[in-house]
Amino acid sequence: MSLVDELRKLAELRREQLIDDEEYTCLKQRLIAGTLSGDDEFCRKNIEFYASTVNGWLSYRQEGNKQLLLLSSGALALLVSMVSSEAAHLGEYGFYFF
Repeated sequence: MSLVDELRKLAELRREQLIDDEEYTCLKQRLIAGTLSGDDEFCRKNIEFYASTVNGWLSYRQEGNKQLLLLSSGALALLVSMVSSEAAHLGEYGFYFF
């Protein structure tokens, strides 16, 4: 992973308020200086863990929203088809809505 990618992930964690400004500044300086070792490697793994956790949570929430949107749009389409004046000819085929 390049330095730019690591800095982008770090900035994303800061935007999502998973790390505070002080920790962000410290990790950014260490990344730029190239002094990540030992405990700092542990910090990097924690950042990766939090990033993947947030990414998974957001994906899960988006899937739920997609399903809700699909169901509600289907319900609206059914409602419009029942109320529209063009649905009256469906009575010929045995489809009575009211």
